[in-house]
Amino acid sequence: MRRTLLLLSLVPFAAGCGNGASQPIGKAKDNSAVDTPVAPVEAASQPPADPGPLVGAPPSQPAQQAPFGMSQAKLVDYAEARKNPKVVPANTKIDASDPLTASYQSYFSIGSRATITAFKHNLNIQKQLNDDKWPSFEEFSQLAQQSRIDFAPIFPWQMIGYDQSNGSLVLLEDKGDKIKRYKAKGIPLDEADKPFDTE
Repeated sequence: MRRTLLLLSLVPFAAGCGNGASQPIGKAKDNSAVDTPVAPVEAASQPPADPGPLVGAPPSQPAQQAPFGMSQAKLVDYAEARKNPKVVPANTKIDASDPLTASYQSYFSIGSRATITAFKHNLNIQKQLNDDKWPSFEEFSQLAQQSRIDFAPIFPWQMIGYDQSNGSLVLLEDKGDKIKRYKAKGIPLDEADKPFDTE
């Protein structure tokens, strides 16, 4: 009789130890009748509280806002634009096995990059039909419009120059325009721009 009572008293204890989840006797396994406090879901998704600045850490600097917005790129004839001594290639260098295609990928908008292969193929056809000479600026511009090529936004003093000598695109800067814009906003000139400040 004592063994039977002892076994009966151990049954609830063993039932709660099997899977690590204890259930009260007589309650449903779906927890519908169990009054267990549950933390709100929102609390788990919130970031931890900011502990504050570390001792000895330098003060955080606010992110600088760009003083100039980007604008729609203007396509120009490289040779004609370079007649202005203040229009110079920007300090960008394209390192690639195919610099022609790389220059297109750099200056075409994301939506136009998918058409680079077809666009370049059409340029090569024009070149072959023109005694192995690259298309003129007018022909290039017309082909770009027909192919619905959009150029990536650039700074307002910059422009995309088509170089007919090798069929590439070059990012140009009008240093005179850049200097005027910087001075109008009271921004110190870059060291590379100071030699062009002749007015």
